[in-house]
Amino acid sequence: MGEHMTKRIREKMLSKVLTFEVGWFDQDENSSGTVCARLEKDATVVRSLFGDGVSLLVQTISGVTIACAMGLFIAWRLAIVMIVVQPLIILSMYTRMVILKKMSVKARKAQEESSKLAAEAVSNHRTITAFSSQDQIMKMLQAAQEVPRKENVRQSWFAGLGLGSAQLLTACIMAFDFWYGGKLISQGYITAKALIETFLILVSTGVVIAQAASMTSDMAKSAEVVRSLFAILDRCTRIEPDESNSYLAQEITGCVEICDVEFAYPA
Repeated sequence: MGEHMTKRIREKMLSKVLTFEVGWFDQDENSSGTVCARLEKDATVVRSLFGDGVSLLVQTISGVTIACAMGLFIAWRLAIVMIVVQPLIILSMYTRMVILKKMSVKARKAQEESSKLAAEAVSNHRTITAFSSQDQIMKMLQAAQEVPRKENVRQSWFAGLGLGSAQLLTACIMAFDFWYGGKLISQGYITAKALIETFLILVSTGVVIAQAASMTSDMAKSAEVVRSLFAILDRCTRIEPDESNSYLAQEITGCVEICDVEFAYPA
């Protein structure tokens, strides 16, 4: 389904773009490179949104439903308590995933300036060697990396605090689940096997929900791409080549006359 959708979107987008007037391509956001990149990426993003996104949603809903039903069937007393505290586990796991993802994105953005400087230095290494500017380039590179280094150190403190708090919350909730399950075992309501089974089923479900929740930002970006894609598909060209009411010249004659043209070349 995904490959056929990608093929149809690219064909429709290309056929629509080819009908646009020349002035549309003169805009900076509609250059040939940008249009080719959008033909390549936008269709893939739409496929991931409607293919992977829908499959992830179905997987999450079915997994949660089956897990809750199995947990209630095996040990309903323990399952009810675990379902009540399940949002806290989901929140802690979601926090960890989001923090790790944002750390990688911010670190990559912080290194962009130094990466550009290094790339320019490598491409112009002959000029740098000719003017003996190696030391100056190294100083510029160190200066460009100073701000990202401080930013990464600051982010690492906040990320460590957030990850530690999330891990502590997860450990406390798991300890509470085992404590309550131990009380139920001591009172004879459930067995140790039922405790382990219910715990593993519901905790694994929390991981699935957290993974699905962490992809909401990517789905939001995909929705923006879908809107821009449909903006192209719904756009009407200002010059319609196949319009039946347009003027059609029967005969075209051209006459060009060049008078008093002088050329001067420097000696």
